[in-house]
Amino acid sequence: MAARSRYFAAIDELRTIGAKIFWHDEIWANKNEERRFVWTDGTTGTGRMRRRKRLAISALLSESGFHKETIDIFECDENHSMDPRHFLGWIDRTASLLREELGPDVKIVLIIDNATWHNQLTEETTPPKRAWRKELIVQWLVNHKISVPVKATKAELLVLAFDNLPPKRYVVDEVAKKYNVHILRLPVKHCMLNAIELAWAGLKNYVRDKNVNFSFNDVRNLAYQWMTSLSATTAMGYINETRKIEDMFKKYHRFTEEIEDQLIDEDEDVDSMTQEMDV
Repeated sequence: MAARSRYFAAIDELRTIGAKIFWHDEIWANKNEERRFVWTDGTTGTGRMRRRKRLAISALLSESGFHKETIDIFECDENHSMDPRHFLGWIDRTASLLREELGPDVKIVLIIDNATWHNQLTEETTPPKRAWRKELIVQWLVNHKISVPVKATKAELLVLAFDNLPPKRYVVDEVAKKYNVHILRLPVKHCMLNAIELAWAGLKNYVRDKNVNFSFNDVRNLAYQWMTSLSATTAMGYINETRKIEDMFKKYHRFTEEIEDQLIDEDEDVDSMTQEMDV
């Protein structure tokens, strides 16, 4: 609940100051009806698609619709995993383009989820691993200007390191920061707060209805066609639906706090009565 509250406070402030907000997500698609669906192609590149290669789609949604210039559709492996280097390259190009497009004074924010490749720590803030040799842990402590006890065991050095971890800094955030673009992360396991999630069902249905050749090119073209034709009105509908979910969570937070306060008051009353009876 605390993570949600921090997120709501952050996004409410961004809306108040008129920040330009973009929701980001990736999908992988195939003939199956999975949430992260994966379109696959055979090794020959012809015929009906099979589960080998996949197409991944990375995109931004704002009140204006999908940001056409930064739509990224590319092949990925059979485990449908995003290449972190590919994502960082996309972030760099996207942040640069958005800053150039919107000018120097607009506050630009990208809302992303907590996928592994979104949360890669910078080298300076990456903690030591328990599998490291003792010498590596000592070097980590030295690099972070932490005094190393002479006769400490490996276990003691690890405790010392984890007690003195630097604040987390993410590679993605540092790349975006070069262009004065800010990153806001959704609470963990809260994809329902991501407005772009509502768009994927429409994309899936469109491609399923129009795709007859089951080739990479056809799927890529159909996906791009649907995204670039999405109207601002439809995009705002997705965003407004997400805000309704935000409001639902906020009401739940208020209700929970009221119940907790009531229970605390009742506990105090019981304690007071018990003390009086003991006198």
